[in-house]
Amino acid sequence: MRRTISLLAAVLAVSITASWLPAQDLDARITPPSALADHAFRFPRGALIAHALGGIDGHTYTNSVEALQHNLEIGARYFEVDLSFTADGDLVCFHTGHEKHVGLDRPVSQVSTAEFLKHRYDGLYTLMDLETLLRIVDGYPGVYIITDTKNDFPTSLEKIVQVAEAVDPALLRRIVPQFYTSDQWLEVAWLEALHGSFATVIFTLYRTNIGDDELLQVVTARNVPVVTMSRDRYNEGLVKRLAAVHVDSFVHTVNGLDDVSAYLRRGVRGLYTDWFFSWGTGGPPGPAPAPRGPVHRALPVRRSVP
Repeated sequence: MRRTISLLAAVLAVSITASWLPAQDLDARITPPSALADHAFRFPRGALIAHALGGIDGHTYTNSVEALQHNLEIGARYFEVDLSFTADGDLVCFHTGHEKHVGLDRPVSQVSTAEFLKHRYDGLYTLMDLETLLRIVDGYPGVYIITDTKNDFPTSLEKIVQVAEAVDPALLRRIVPQFYTSDQWLEVAWLEALHGSFATVIFTLYRTNIGDDELLQVVTARNVPVVTMSRDRYNEGLVKRLAAVHVDSFVHTVNGLDDVSAYLRRGVRGLYTDWFFSWGTGGPPGPAPAPRGPVHRALPVRRSVP
């Protein structure tokens, strides 16, 4: 029901926006998308995505300010972040189910944003909301965010767009939304029609039991550029079939250079990892891009556990 309401709202918004357009432009603006738009951005071969903003000091899943800054400093360009709603309807960088790690005795969805932000992950790492994350990333032009939403997908995606546009509308072109079921591409397509293109889009398979044949039909018919699969879901034949229709494959979560190298040799475009390595099939990526403003370097970075 919520997805239907969301789509109807998108149609209404397009209709209102288009009401003042010349007649020849009207049909193009209100025609439902039949597939995702083409995306100019493509992950480079050997791309490594820092899972949950990357590990730090032996800790994973922190989605913290310190993890982001640490992995930026060692060369990471692509960051996957877990996003969950608070009781206030704000998206925060947090993986549901990890409440004990931040000292909460109830789900984050029942906690106010202000209360959530008072805590630290494992008592050490600074928590943040989506707006803070995007304000940091806005200072690093070469950095991209891959979203992993933990709540209602259309509502989460709309909130991501809202927050990004409030920080800097150009950030949409550096956000990569993941969708989870074979019909959710339409939510992405509507938002791109209304607000402009994301960097690219990923169909991640960990919440679906879709078979290989059906998956190939979906990505071909809907112009899906990237598919992510777990290590258990991976099979070399599927990667080859996806490559044959110009769809890139990623695998999560892979730690250790030997495993990274093995997957890349088998045709995978890139990997999600807890431990970012300044390494890839093309060699070290070099230093992280310089920030545009000094405010971002003023954020605390904890290099070791006291």
